[in-house]
Amino acid sequence: MAQSRQKHSRLVACVLVIVGCGCVGWLAYAFLFGSRALATFRGARSDLSDIRAASIDLDAAVTEYRRLGLPWEAKDLAPNPPVADRDNAAPIIRRAIAFVDVKKFRSILHSLEELADRGDYKSVATKLQPYDKTTDLAASACAMKGVDFHRDWDLWPNLVFPEMEPMKLITRALCLRARVAASKGDMATAVRSLQCGLRIADMAGSEPTSFPAVMLGAGQASVFRAYTLCAASLYGNPLGLAALEKSLSAYKGRVDLARIMRGEEYVGIAYLRNFERYGGAKGLDREYFNTLQDHPNKATWGPIQRTGLATGELNRAFLDRHLRYWITIDKTFHGEGTDLMKCCQDIDAAIDARFAQEKVVDLFAIATMGTFTSMAKIKLDADARRVTSLALLSALVVQAKTGKMPTKISEIPGTWIDPFDKKPLRVRGDGKSLRVYSVGSDLQDNGGATTAEGAPLKESDIVAAYPPIQPKRRASLPAAKAKPLQGP
Repeated sequence: MAQSRQKHSRLVACVLVIVGCGCVGWLAYAFLFGSRALATFRGARSDLSDIRAASIDLDAAVTEYRRLGLPWEAKDLAPNPPVADRDNAAPIIRRAIAFVDVKKFRSILHSLEELADRGDYKSVATKLQPYDKTTDLAASACAMKGVDFHRDWDLWPNLVFPEMEPMKLITRALCLRARVAASKGDMATAVRSLQCGLRIADMAGSEPTSFPAVMLGAGQASVFRAYTLCAASLYGNPLGLAALEKSLSAYKGRVDLARIMRGEEYVGIAYLRNFERYGGAKGLDREYFNTLQDHPNKATWGPIQRTGLATGELNRAFLDRHLRYWITIDKTFHGEGTDLMKCCQDIDAAIDARFAQEKVVDLFAIATMGTFTSMAKIKLDADARRVTSLALLSALVVQAKTGKMPTKISEIPGTWIDPFDKKPLRVRGDGKSLRVYSVGSDLQDNGGATTAEGAPLKESDIVAAYPPIQPKRRASLPAAKAKPLQGP
């Protein structure tokens, strides 16, 4: 489904050219991209009545959109309830980030993770020490009640998120601090560092739109893996392992698809309100687009339109379709229950079917909303990493208390369900080693194979393991491939 939208992505450029250049833009597009575009241009001429009708229908769409309580102004994306200044972690996070060179920090963390994987925790502790000020500030930010970076969502699509990558790096640094502490048996520091890592990831993903959600998923993945790595250092220690298990089981953070959708709904509105302000078709030029990011409030561009309707017949038609798509999606999406993936796949199928008609009036809405299946995968992947990590911790607690490693999912206390196929998690083990895994979005049981060991993405699972799986470039010996064990 996503491929069909990617296949026609050049039509998006055509849409933007129309806004700035009218029908001349269609001809220019046909000249640049060939007969396919020219055929689209010829067919689109018969769509002028659709554009006019959608423009006229916009007021009714706005009424229905607002009746549903969907975001109409940027303030509708603000945290609710509002975060008071005294409770806001954002200023502290920005201070923490200011102490590091992001590029250098990224490189150093990569080398420290390799040292930690080799068990050289003394070197890790020494080389991580210069970044204590950053991680300590981040830890103090975790004590705050909320976070609000006060984004100006009306600047979309030129809004930047400068805190996102540094927060992801800080999360990785906190994971390293936890691993060093666990290697010394310092459970208080290990657990506190892991909890701070999850809190930083939560704050990075607390904003609407899909990009912060991706950062949340990435941050969670780092910390969930760090829990299992700390557990490896504590193998056979029931108290230490139980402390890790208790900490992770208490974590309730999740990727919030409803919040992502609200953000995506609004930024399309903001874009259409202000397209002409950003130079119309000139915005297609990469260098010009970069100047928008450098100077998003340049006075000569005029004031930002923050409410009301788009002007111009085509812009109004685009906005009408944008709102109507999201109205339909809002009514179709009934939360994150057992049919989440199917629900998102159905939405994508409906969008792609509409896209196949190649109506000009629909192109903006379709091109800007992304694929819902991808959004579902972000959430379910994060949920799968959490549940597999927690199941592994519980299994290691059993081993530490009884001396026997579980070899069936039924031997691990609790209920362990794969978020993707709603079946029990799979296990693979021999009494000394154990892999607990989810089949992932392809719903295929690949025996606990991982990309870290060289398996292709389409032939891998989401795995938590003891002993820990090291990426192929770091492993001393290739991992043996085995068939999955039979179910309980």
